[in-house]
Amino acid sequence: MTIGPVGTHPFDSIELASLRNRHGNKFALWKEPVIPAWVADMDFPVAAPISAVVAQAVAKSDWCYPPETLRQAFAEAGCEWMRRRHGLDADAGLSVLLNDVVQGVHLAVMALTDRRDDVIVHTPSYPPFLETIDELDRGFLDNAMVLGGHGFEFDMNLLRTQARTAKLLILCNPQNPTGRVMTRTELTTVAEIVVENNLVVIADEIWADLVAPGQQHIAFASISAEIAERTVTLISPSKPFNMAGLRAALMIFGGATLKDRVMGVIPSHLLGTINTAGLLAGISAYTECDEWLADTNEYLDINRRYVAQRFALEVPGVRHIPGQGTYVAWFDCAALPIDGDARHWFVKHALVGLSEGKNFGAKHRTSTRLNFATSRPILAEILDRMCRAVETTRN
Repeated sequence: MTIGPVGTHPFDSIELASLRNRHGNKFALWKEPVIPAWVADMDFPVAAPISAVVAQAVAKSDWCYPPETLRQAFAEAGCEWMRRRHGLDADAGLSVLLNDVVQGVHLAVMALTDRRDDVIVHTPSYPPFLETIDELDRGFLDNAMVLGGHGFEFDMNLLRTQARTAKLLILCNPQNPTGRVMTRTELTTVAEIVVENNLVVIADEIWADLVAPGQQHIAFASISAEIAERTVTLISPSKPFNMAGLRAALMIFGGATLKDRVMGVIPSHLLGTINTAGLLAGISAYTECDEWLADTNEYLDINRRYVAQRFALEVPGVRHIPGQGTYVAWFDCAALPIDGDARHWFVKHALVGLSEGKNFGAKHRTSTRLNFATSRPILAEILDRMCRAVETTRN
């Protein structure tokens, strides 16, 4: 697959030199000549309305304590976004402002379970989920995803068994790192198991708006009123609008009883406060940036398909199941003739910095995750390097 004439989209002009001048963690870990493609930031500039509202705040030195009206406006904008785009009957009065989604996962696990209680996580999994369970001394039930007709899927039979002893399910959809966007049928089956076994669900839906054209994200709490009452939904403009450093997120409860269960345990001052810039940028993202998001999703989908076709044609020894969402790709490199950790091997031999597989689950040492949210020229160079490195091992 070709990726079209370079230079036809504004994102194509992004260069490595300018990216290396940013303060983000993505480019801080490795210096030249390694090209970082790991942490989940996009290399794209944020939408113009977001830039404008932050620039206006800078011009006015508008960095005082944010008033309750601004905090409420952010909560209402996020809930309206979920209603409008994902059919979730989200109530701003049942939401809590957070600095990020990981904070919400940690707080919910801490409030809704006790030490040694079992928590189900589908793996490979976003590393902070696993770290949270370990740090809080909860029992980890690994619902290892299996390959099915849609790619990576829940092992429903295993889920039914695990649900008998578990107290909580952490559901990440769209799924990081596999990119799966779960179907309504899958989510309905999960919902039935949840109700039958009286589970509570933490639904991390931070990737909800980064799906391929033609795909649909279904909010788990929208499945039924009964499911809503036992679901904590976590969202943030950080992923879809590339503003993770501004630290703004929402924890949306499907019912007052569940909110009381969590907030009755968590001291309010433990939550911290979103900064003014994060609130202003988040409101702008949720109210002014649909067009930018649609264009970005189209760009990402071309990159997604380019990654899949390059690896299918040039690196058949790597198992890659293309996802339907996110901007990360998951590679199983177990069949390659390489020694040690896949990430370390690609850093050494391809000069490409990927995410470390074992952080997504102990048995995934030979896997790695690629962030393809970059300009097409940079992505082409990343894939050229990776393909050449693998080809060298065969000669």
